[in-house]
Amino acid sequence: MPYNSSLRNEKQLLQLLHDVRSQSKRETKLEVAECMLDYGIDIQLIGAVTGLKKEEIKKGKI
Repeated sequence: MPYNSSLRNEKQLLQLLHDVRSQSKRETKLEVAECMLDYGIDIQLIGAVTGLKKEEIKKGKI
C-alpha cells in the first residue's frame, strides 16, 4: 500500500507541475500580447504569433 500511495502522490505532483507550467506559459503569452498591442500590432498577427485567441488577447488587456 505505501508504494501505491507514493505513486499516487507522485502523479499528483507531476500533474500540479504540468498545470503550473501551462499557466506560466499562458501568462507569458498574455504579457507578450499586451506588449505587441502597445506597439500597435494587429490582433490577428498577435494571435498567430502567440497562439492566443482574439478574445483572450482582448480580455488580457486591462
